[in-house]
Amino acid sequence: MVVEEVEEFVKRAFRRSKMISHDYLHVLRVRKLAVEIGKKEGADIEVLELASLLHDIALALGKEKHLHAEESAKIAKKILKGKISEEKLNKIIDAIENHSYSKGTVPRSLEGKILQDADRLDAIGAIGVCRAIVYGALKSRALYDADDPFAERRELKEDEYTIDHFFTKLLKIDMNTETAKREAERRIKFMKYFLEELKREIL
Repeated sequence: MVVEEVEEFVKRAFRRSKMISHDYLHVLRVRKLAVEIGKKEGADIEVLELASLLHDIALALGKEKHLHAEESAKIAKKILKGKISEEKLNKIIDAIENHSYSKGTVPRSLEGKILQDADRLDAIGAIGVCRAIVYGALKSRALYDADDPFAERRELKEDEYTIDHFFTKLLKIDMNTETAKREAERRIKFMKYFLEELKREIL
């Protein structure tokens, strides 16, 4: 089956990747979330699985992060052309091209909206805390500003302090589907608890 073939290709590609914050484990989590949401929202599960598996494939192949959505869509098209229907392929391409948070677009199809939700959900909650800290360390960012850890008297600087990223992005992430909105609410609640505990420990 095409899903199994693609899964094996993606697994091999990510073995060579050094993108710790966007690794094969991230792909698997997004796939799991997308399928769970898709079943509740009545979406095409095959489309969701293929789009999820390939949504970050360009990063595994060494492409620039700011172009990864478009490049991943191109790679997906080459891999899937002739193996699935044109209708499904078009949904997958649209979903991958428009999933990125930084792009600021919303996919047209339900499956695209669900992929975007799943990718965003993996940026918040307990796993979101872990990923933020890992990514901050990779970028040589301090965890927080010693004089004003929670930016109560200064402007937020997420390029310098990892904790600032929670306030500039993670606590503000929007979802498309009702299923994802409910899950996001739970995960954001956890992040707020984490920040409250961190504040208690460091101040």
